[in-house]
Amino acid sequence: MGNLFDPPLYIIGEKLSFGASVADLFGFFYRETDKQGWSKWQKEKVLNECYKFGYPHLFSAINAHIKPMDEEVAK
Repeated sequence: MGNLFDPPLYIIGEKLSFGASVADLFGFFYRETDKQGWSKWQKEKVLNECYKFGYPHLFSAINAHIKPMDEEVAK
């Protein structure tokens, strides 16, 4: 699963661990996208992709939109 935006759009934060609860994944996504100024349309695009398949796809879809803080600082 790759980033759905061109150019890519990222949440700056820590990558998530596989096995985290769905509530934790969505909670993280909503908190961080709100803090980092994502539009409703941008959030919905990722969430719509998350709902297409099971947990592995949901996990990959959210993680594809996270850039770890250390990568951002290295720029």
